[in-house]
Amino acid sequence: MVKAKAASGEPAIDNEAIPKGLHVAARNKIVDRWLHKAVLPTYDAIAAGCSNAVPAGEAWARIETHIGRGKRSGG
Repeated sequence: MVKAKAASGEPAIDNEAIPKGLHVAARNKIVDRWLHKAVLPTYDAIAAGCSNAVPAGEAWARIETHIGRGKRSGG
């Protein structure tokens, strides 16, 4: 596989394939950890009827209001 990627020009040489593969593996591990520690518990809470869940549109409106207040009050 490494030689095939090198032959296709992605990456240009064999020596680039290993670091690129390690980078992808590390990124996948980070995403996997985030999914398990943040996304899944949030999904489970919402599915269980968590009362403090807010629709995305309402959440953005709150954020925009909060940002607007900060600009008007000077900080």
